[in-house]
Amino acid sequence: MIPYSALGAEITNDYNERTSLRMYAHIFTLGGLIIASSLTMSIVEGILMKGGTPMEAWTRVGLIYGTIILVAGIITIVSTAKVERFDSTIATIENKNIFKTLFSTLKLKSLRIVAGSIILYAVGFTIAQGTIVFYMEKVVGLTGAGIGSYFLITALVGIVCIPLINFISNKLGKRRAYTYIILFAATLQCIFYFVGTGNFGLLLTFGIIQGVGHNAFFPLSYALVYDCCDIDAYLNKTRREGVVLSVTGLCQKGGYALGTAIAGFLLSFFSYNPELAVQTAETQNGMAVTLFCYRANLVYSMCTSNVSLQNKP
Repeated sequence: MIPYSALGAEITNDYNERTSLRMYAHIFTLGGLIIASSLTMSIVEGILMKGGTPMEAWTRVGLIYGTIILVAGIITIVSTAKVERFDSTIATIENKNIFKTLFSTLKLKSLRIVAGSIILYAVGFTIAQGTIVFYMEKVVGLTGAGIGSYFLITALVGIVCIPLINFISNKLGKRRAYTYIILFAATLQCIFYFVGTGNFGLLLTFGIIQGVGHNAFFPLSYALVYDCCDIDAYLNKTRREGVVLSVTGLCQKGGYALGTAIAGFLLSFFSYNPELAVQTAETQNGMAVTLFCYRANLVYSMCTSNVSLQNKP
């Protein structure tokens, strides 16, 4: 993912074009999400109905998606083989000590702010994504087809929203768009703890609002990091997009790992029992807290980031 992501900073240095580039990439990402989320559980359940074991079912899924990923990688290599750096006057950095080089990028205040925001969002994103399937199955009572429909519809709506997010970004600037859209989506999601999601319609509404935040975060966070690459090149007279993307990539993956651990801990803390078709009232309320209230940390982080980034290039 790191060299692929770094291509976005090398293909163009236009401020708005970088945002649009990430938006297009995100549309194709959502296309893959639609395929994966709508078909995965159906494939697994189909194999189980034919007498296959869970291990056989998930192995088959892994082979299918692994092949798709391999093909996508080959397409990327071939299609970007002739991409040239837009600025050949600035030297690329020689990585004599990769760890020293990685940490040196954090001297950039702008990068520290963006990286911190990425960590917090990744934690919240993973807690939500890791909890919502359990919530749909054990609280709302959805089956594999219903879960697939949920992810399919939210992904489709997300694709429709991307041009609007791109428009807002071009009008307000990517920093303000990133901050305001995530603040808006996060606040509405917290409200669902009090409104509830007792039926598929309410759950779907929550998912669409959540998707707006995701569809602002993923493309715009990359675009913000690309701008940090330019600041780094200006100050240090070197181009090291791959290094900068490595730092934010590590932050994002670290956030995913931390979020996974927190989600598992919270499910255990609230006495989640996978053997029960219907969870206890205490567990259901705990899952609702985990799913809806985790966004409070994002509201705080976005407010902090917005203040910290005021009047910064």
